Order: sequence, then structure tokens, then C-alpha cells
Amino acid sequence: MPVSLAVKGARDLKKLLILIGVIFFMGCAAAPVQRAEPKTMEFQQPFDKVWSAAVRIITVDNDLPIQVIEKDSGIITTDWVTYERPVKGMGEAFMISSSNTTNPNIQIRYKLNISIEKTDNGTEVYIRDHVERFSGMTWSVTNERPPALENIAADLAARLK
Repeated sequence: MPVSLAVKGARDLKKLLILIGVIFFMGCAAAPVQRAEPKTMEFQQPFDKVWSAAVRIITVDNDLPIQVIEKDSGIITTDWVTYERPVKGMGEAFMISSSNTTNPNIQIRYKLNISIEKTDNGTEVYIRDHVERFSGMTWSVTNERPPALENIAADLAARLK
């Protein structure tokens, strides 16, 4: 084989490998996840009463681990909480089967960031969740809402009405 044909073949192989790599990485890219708006609640109650109720509901009633709690700034942040839920649909079933796991459930973890602020008419509470799903090898952001978010909001509304 002449040298010029060997060099040309090597260049073609290099181009083919680059093309395959580009196609692979484009196929692995996912659309950005639209995060849900924070849960917002307004109470005609003083800050101290809302703060105390929120701390009790988060720590005692729901047993969530606290990472940050700062009453002066009105911030409560939970540590990661992990739970499992059953697979929903074929896409998740494929994700589980491709990760070589024998666990038929999806692993979800979340953190809650709660901000409690004084207003002219009482107190506002903002609850923002950060939720991730384990996809076999890594955690990735998902727009699922953890059940605890709705539980905390409902409990807070019931306790402060």
C-alpha cells in the first residue's frame, strides 16, 4: 500500500472517530430541567409564631435533618433527604435496567430552603425545593416535588389559621 493511501486512511479514520464522539455527546445532552416555583404562603401572624411553627413542623413533625437554621435572617435549610419510589413508565424502567441494579425503585433526594420574612401584614414563607434523581451513576436535577414539601405547607397552613 502506498504511503499516501495509508495517510489518507488514517485521516478518514480520525474524522470518523471525531464524528462518532460528537454524535455520542450530543445524544447524551439533556434539556435543562425547569425548576418549580417556590411554594409561597402568607400568614396574618407575627414572625415569631410562624418561625416556631415552621421549626416544629420541619424538625419534630417531619423529622427532617437541618443543615442551617438562622432565625435572624429567617433561613432554614434541610440537609439531603433520600427516599425511593416505584418506577413510573418505560423510560424509568429502561434507566433502571441499564444501570445494572436489582432495585426496581427510583432513588430521589431533596433539600428544602425555607425563607420566613416579616411583612407589613404579617409573615411570608417561601419554600424552595432542590430535587435530584439517581440515574445509575450520577444524581441529576429533576422537577419532581417531594411529598414533604406539600406536607409542610399543609401543616403550616393548618397550624397558623
